[in-house]
Amino acid sequence: MTIGMLLGRPGHAIGLTNPLRDAVRSTGTTCFRAGFAFVTVDGVKSVFDPLMEEPAFERLPKQVIVGIGHGITQPAALRKLATVPNCDLRLFIGERQRLTRDALVRAAAFHAKALLVHGGKHDHPRYVMASSANLTGSAVGVAPSNFELGILARLSDSEARHISPQVSEWWRAAEARSVVATPAIIARYAELRLALLAEKPDLIELHPAEATIADATHFWMEIGAASGGSRHQIEFPEALARFFRTPIRDTVNLTLRYQNVERADRTLAHKETTFGVDIWRLSMLTGHQGGPQYQGRIVHFTREALNSFRLCVADPGSAEAARWQRSANDAGHLGRTGGGQSRAYGYY
Repeated sequence: MTIGMLLGRPGHAIGLTNPLRDAVRSTGTTCFRAGFAFVTVDGVKSVFDPLMEEPAFERLPKQVIVGIGHGITQPAALRKLATVPNCDLRLFIGERQRLTRDALVRAAAFHAKALLVHGGKHDHPRYVMASSANLTGSAVGVAPSNFELGILARLSDSEARHISPQVSEWWRAAEARSVVATPAIIARYAELRLALLAEKPDLIELHPAEATIADATHFWMEIGAASGGSRHQIEFPEALARFFRTPIRDTVNLTLRYQNVERADRTLAHKETTFGVDIWRLSMLTGHQGGPQYQGRIVHFTREALNSFRLCVADPGSAEAARWQRSANDAGHLGRTGGGQSRAYGYY
C-alpha cells in the first residue's frame, strides 16, 4: 500500500484532481465512485471539469451519491453532475425511500467524503481517497477557505481484494437509501429546499458565497436601511463585491441603468470599518437622478457588459422578489450575510 497526504488550507485547495487523473489513467480502471455529504457548483467545476478533459474518465462508468441534509447541496450542482457522461447520480434520502422534507432534516446523515477508483479483472477498489473535504467551493474551489486533511491510498491487488467486500457492502447500503437523481427528483429537491430555507432562514448562513458569483448574470440582495444622505448606498463584503468586479482597495466607477436612466459615474468604493472589516459600498442612482426608493426593499442587478449593470427593485414578498429567490435556488446560490443585521441574497 502506498499512502499519500491530501492537505488543504485557505487559498490552497485540497489536491484531489491530480491524484484522480493518475488513477483514472491507470491500466484496467473499471469504475469511479464518489460520495459527498454536500456539493456546490464551484466544487463540482473545480474537480469534475478537469477530469472531463481525460478521455478515459469520460468513458468510465461513474456512481455518485450526494447528501442533501439541511439543503446545503445546491440544485444547480446536482444538475451539473447529472450532465456528466455515464454517471449514475443518486440523492441520499434515508430509510423511507421518498423525497420529502424529512429527507432534508431527519434522515440518517450521509456524511462521507470519499472517492474510489476500481479496476482489475474483479473490479476491486484500487485507489481510495477519504478526507474531511466536501465537494464545495470552500473546500476544493478556486478560492477555498477551509483547512482540510485527507489520505490517498493506492492498494496492491491483495489489499484491494481484501477490502472489496466491505466497500461493496457499504456502498450498497448507502445506495439502497438513495434515489436516482432524475430531472423531476432534482426539481422536487429544489422545491423542498426553498421551503426549508424560508422556514429556517438561519440555515442559509451555512451557505457561503463562492467564486462562481463572478460568473453570475443576476445578483439580488435585501437592502435594509441603506446608507448615504439619499439612502441610496448598499454595502457588500468582499465575497459579494466580486459580482461587480475583482475587488480592489480603491474606488471604481460602474455604469448602472434604472428604467430609462443610465449613469456611468456610480462608485463602488472600498471602506474599512472601525473594527477593521473590509467592505465595498455601492452608490446607486439617487431619487434626484431618477432612481427608485431603496430602504427596506430588494435590489436586483443584471450584468449587461463589463462594469455595466441594469438595476431594478422589488418589495419583500412580491411576486418579482419570489421569482428572483426561486431562480437563485434553482440555478445558482442562496445565502445570507453574517452579523446582527444579516441580509438575504442570491445569484444565478
